[in-house]
Amino acid sequence: MTSIEVRMAREEDWRTIRDLRLRALIDAPDAFGSTHQEEREKDEVAWRSWVIGWSGAEQVTVLAQDGDAWVGLAVGLRWKPVDDVAHLFAMWVDGAHRGRGIGVAMVEAIAEWAKVTGAETLELRVTEANAPAVALYRGASFVDTGERSTLREGSPVMTMTMRRQLRPPGRAVDRG
Repeated sequence: MTSIEVRMAREEDWRTIRDLRLRALIDAPDAFGSTHQEEREKDEVAWRSWVIGWSGAEQVTVLAQDGDAWVGLAVGLRWKPVDDVAHLFAMWVDGAHRGRGIGVAMVEAIAEWAKVTGAETLELRVTEANAPAVALYRGASFVDTGERSTLREGSPVMTMTMRRQLRPPGRAVDRG
């Protein structure tokens, strides 16, 4: 049995990020705010921005690898000017690798990154009907905020917002 490696992406991983994201959008089209059609035409600069950051954001992309196979992706993001909320999004684990702790490991990697950036909370949106994902997030200490919204414009799919407390509100963080 191979071991799973979860690590922060580097800019040269842009092709891996692209491939994982496009696989995710095909595998679970009702789990993401974007669509395969929207993202398949993006260029190298757009995919590199998943690592180097989008305008006005501080972010990190986490990848999961099982031997030679890339099997997971997640993004952590804080908008600038930085507030006390970090966001987890674009999380996906290959179906053949689910239930092995990869999702939890990626959530924890994003949570650790968010703490270092000074975030007090980590927030995400998940499709209400995706019971396995909701259970994963509840098991990782996320709670339902009660907020609901549509997945994307024109979609009947509803999402729920979940939040995880990372540190007590107002507590300063030593950035080293």
